[in-house]
Amino acid sequence: MNVSSVIEHFAIGTCALTGVLAARGKGLDLFGVLVLAVVTAFGGGTLRDILVGDVPVAWLKDPSFLYTALVAGLVSFFITRVWQPPARLLDIVDAFSLALFSMVGARKGLALGFASSVAVMLGVMTGVAGGIVRDALVGRVPVVFRRDTYFYATAAATGSVVYAVLLRGAGWGINQAEFCGIATCLGLRLAALRWRLALPTMDRTP
Repeated sequence: MNVSSVIEHFAIGTCALTGVLAARGKGLDLFGVLVLAVVTAFGGGTLRDILVGDVPVAWLKDPSFLYTALVAGLVSFFITRVWQPPARLLDIVDAFSLALFSMVGARKGLALGFASSVAVMLGVMTGVAGGIVRDALVGRVPVVFRRDTYFYATAAATGSVVYAVLLRGAGWGINQAEFCGIATCLGLRLAALRWRLALPTMDRTP
């Protein structure tokens, strides 16, 4: 298994974990939690693959991705039944999945020969779409749309830009470019959560 594949499996596992954490307090049974974990893990990647015409989508072609999501969801379900995770854990785990999936999406866009700008958009889509579906299913306003969200899609876009620039512009190796992109997205998102950093907003109409 190469580094890129390891990153993708880790992204799926962390994203599935966010689905389980989001399900806490919603009264879902094991089946419902696993469905939420799988939908969260594959929502962004499925949308991306359909848009670029890479079908069947990745997790249908390689069932090991599905096994990773199911195992991560199952283990997380039983752990969270006996352990009360900190309230901020969902945001932190979600930051990791955002960073990882953004790189997965951007990497696939570049590998398929799309322009760097399109690859960045695919990275953002892959990073945020699963969380949108997750939050909608549990009856929450999606994180990316909330007023108190700090550098969410912005962090995904910035990390994807760094990856694309280093890979295509600077000629870095794919692994080095990926790690720098992940670090940029993750660092920006966590810093934004810590210090409440956000883009300026349009003034409300009186």
